[in-house]
Amino acid sequence: AVWSGLDALTTRFLRDDGTSRALVARGGQPLDETAHLYDHAFVLLALASARAAGVDRDDLEDRAVRLRGWLLDHALPQ
Repeated sequence: AVWSGLDALTTRFLRDDGTSRALVARGGQPLDETAHLYDHAFVLLALASARAAGVDRDDLEDRAVRLRGWLLDHALPQ
């Protein structure tokens, strides 16, 4: 279940800039490209939880660091 969820997250929901889409169709096509801060918090939680559960995927930490960087640069007050 964890691997399936991570695959869906990384192939359907995460955008090229490292942020997440708001909504995708059942087949994986993007329906709403909006990036919501609230959603990003759960993406970070999912990535961290997968690593804590023992999922050994090299891309998880890289994705989390990239999203954190985007949040620091774009979403948080300066």
